[in-house]
Amino acid sequence: QNYDDSNNSIAEAWCVGVCLEMKCAAETFLSCNLKVDTDVSEISDVEREAMSSLADVLNFARMRYLKLGDEVFKNKNLLRCAHDGRVHYISNQWVSWSEITRNNNNLTNKYEEYQGSKEVLEKLNGADVLTPWILTALQSGRKYENMYMELCGVIIRLNKLIGRFRCAARILAEQAEVHIIRGEFDRAVESLMPTIDLCADDPWNSLFAWRLFRLICCQRISGNPADYLRTLSFCFGPRASIAMPSKMVNLIIDDLESV
Repeated sequence: QNYDDSNNSIAEAWCVGVCLEMKCAAETFLSCNLKVDTDVSEISDVEREAMSSLADVLNFARMRYLKLGDEVFKNKNLLRCAHDGRVHYISNQWVSWSEITRNNNNLTNKYEEYQGSKEVLEKLNGADVLTPWILTALQSGRKYENMYMELCGVIIRLNKLIGRFRCAARILAEQAEVHIIRGEFDRAVESLMPTIDLCADDPWNSLFAWRLFRLICCQRISGNPADYLRTLSFCFGPRASIAMPSKMVNLIIDDLESV
């Protein structure tokens, strides 16, 4: 069906809805629960092939869901900042370790709730393309983000099960960026820790170093000094040390001496 720019939101909502219906249909076929981690040995070859196709479909839905958020929430779409790699909490917020220990509570970001465009939401409701899942997600910015994180969780588990570990790590890192923007540094650490393990056998050293540095950015605020010191020491291993730029290394050395 042809549509102009004013009807993009309707097309995006329709695409996301169809993809999620395919996910629900696939869950009746698969023997494992996509909401929890599953032993890879329990999956048949036929199921693995189906999971590969489902992961592609849901990743397409993820991109369309992001675009739907752009249409509904405009430039307030927090997920777009995380997805596009607009890095938060580095140069403009990197303060000394002594200041962190003195004033930790004031270093977290202040999350502000936001609402979607009434005009776009009315158009979507009038077009009758919103499934209950999407209707709930668009009620507020927070609900929109939470639904996205839930969708990402399913995609991450699928990618792990079919051996796409780099894809799983990439989406985990994106989830971490969402938590960082929200000021949820402890949850960002939970998302970033698996990416370090998933990168262990990946020869992409610069990516490994970057993920490690993002973990440091969060741990220095949320973690205890012992965990943070362990991560700092890990940065001087052969893989990370050769890939980190000098500015990162200097920041790490300063903290290592202070902690």
